[in-house]
Amino acid sequence: MFESKKAAKTAVSALRRELKALDKPVQDLSHADCLELLARTLGQKNWNELEARLPLGEAMQAPQAPAPSPAPAATQLVAYFPSRLVNDGRFDFADRATGGVAVGSRFEPLQGTYERTPGACSVARARRENGASLKMDHAGGTEMFWDDQRTVRERGESVWVDEDGEFLRDSDVVLLPEGFEGDPYEDENLPVREALLDAYQAFLKDKEVALGSSEDEVLSQLNAVRQVLGFALTAREEQVLLSRLGKAGAEDAYRAVFNRVFADEGDKQGTVEFTRQVMQTLQDAPRSFWEAVNGEAYLRKKVDGHITLNGPYDVLSVRALYRRLRALAITQYEKTLLATRHKH
Repeated sequence: MFESKKAAKTAVSALRRELKALDKPVQDLSHADCLELLARTLGQKNWNELEARLPLGEAMQAPQAPAPSPAPAATQLVAYFPSRLVNDGRFDFADRATGGVAVGSRFEPLQGTYERTPGACSVARARRENGASLKMDHAGGTEMFWDDQRTVRERGESVWVDEDGEFLRDSDVVLLPEGFEGDPYEDENLPVREALLDAYQAFLKDKEVALGSSEDEVLSQLNAVRQVLGFALTAREEQVLLSRLGKAGAEDAYRAVFNRVFADEGDKQGTVEFTRQVMQTLQDAPRSFWEAVNGEAYLRKKVDGHITLNGPYDVLSVRALYRRLRALAITQYEKTLLATRHKH
């Protein structure tokens, strides 16, 4: 981005001069020719000099926190975490001492480390332009000084390149066990990374995300979390996370459903034990009661004489009241918790 309108106009003027000086049609320019043209337009002698001044790209830039946005809807994720996770070894599958196979944070294969190697390119002709600056016509041969090859480092970390040409740092890399082959996502023998599960769970709790009602929707939401945090889970880890979330969210799910039905939120009617009693009582109701017995009266008699429902439940049968309670479940956890194998 140019610092001022004047700088932009200066660059345009330089581009026009470079285009006029071309010794071939524009449509015949190679990728390398365009890089050289860009470098001279921006005031550098050649592409190598411009490249040395450039950052490594978006993947290497410090993440910027977006402007505050409204709280996300129940089943939506908004990627406003200030930064990606950093792997200091906690997200590796390999032993720290022995190491292993390096892959990207989403298990993508890596080409290797990003290297810079100096060299000397033969010059057939040089001519003076713009003061002391010389423009060279290269002869085509380059002697590489391989002994001086160095791995590029950014912020104290080695830079890696994946198969799509994207840059990663050491803290974006995941180590698999030595000799590992196959798809890490599908492998059930890899250990579960508890630290990564903790990060996912903390994100979901912090953003108050209610997981969807179908497996596809839930996996889509976890994928959205991955895009924010940067590190993918294996299929096994996904199942462990969902199991953990279900267990941790059970009490809140019970309370949420019944506080929508019962009048006093602070009463014991919101407790897990009371909820279980209500649902068990409804499930155990004799077949003859399901259609004829007043649902609220039945609960008052069997569970607690002080029970008070929100709504006209006094006219509902036990069956109708039970269906109503299940219909009020919103999240997948609530639906699961209130599900029954009762055959009435």
